[in-house]
Amino acid sequence: MPGVVVGNIEIPLNVTLHAIFDTGTSLTYIPTVEYLVAIAEVKKNKFCYNDQGFVYCRCSSTSDPSYPTFTLYFIGTDGPLAF
Repeated sequence: MPGVVVGNIEIPLNVTLHAIFDTGTSLTYIPTVEYLVAIAEVKKNKFCYNDQGFVYCRCSSTSDPSYPTFTLYFIGTDGPLAF
């Protein structure tokens, strides 16, 4: 089943809706309900704020281990893509 795992939280994606995960940029599009679940997990115990439609969270580096891993599952693939 297509979906996203953020840390230990599984977020199934409705296959009739569209989602865009561009791992080469910081831009991602997923439906609102799934976004709210994912961003709540990212923001858990973090200093984050919203500004002009973007969410900013303080971190120690670009690979801050205190943030959850995103694992993507796609239809027709043999395994997940984690980042």
